[in-house]
Amino acid sequence: MARLICIMLLGATLMAACSKNTDNTLPEPNQPSLSYGDSILYIKDGDADNIVLPANTASGHYFGFPEGIELDEKTGAINVDRSETGLRYRISFVPDGQTDTTLSTIVLLSGINYLDNIYYLDENDTTATPIYNGRPGNTVPGTNGQSLFDEGGGCNGNGVAVSTTDGSIN
Repeated sequence: MARLICIMLLGATLMAACSKNTDNTLPEPNQPSLSYGDSILYIKDGDADNIVLPANTASGHYFGFPEGIELDEKTGAINVDRSETGLRYRISFVPDGQTDTTLSTIVLLSGINYLDNIYYLDENDTTATPIYNGRPGNTVPGTNGQSLFDEGGGCNGNGVAVSTTDGSIN
């Protein structure tokens, strides 16, 4: 009896070990992607322009939205220093020879910007507050009285009242 149980267990083990996988699903191929290595790009100190290239270069056509980003249409190189900062940009890429494939990514150029708004002057709604890195509520660096808002006095000298303490415009 024990011998019969051993033979049955051995047979069941062999049958399970020899079963064929009937799953014909192929693994997903590596999908191409567009990346600049980081989602936030920063202006850097120095005389040379800060140029950021895509992580994987390919030939095709690059374009960005909205306007304000300095983007090389052939290489995808972003000139951070010559672009408008404080904004999110969608960078898209169409590979050469393809019309049905567009790769996209979002990059944020670190900096300060102001939301578009309608101001009701008769209701004393007169102040535009700065937004840092595209998010209202982010703490603006340098708002402790050591900021460089309106460095050189260009805005205030031309009638735009920029607070050198917190960057607000009134």
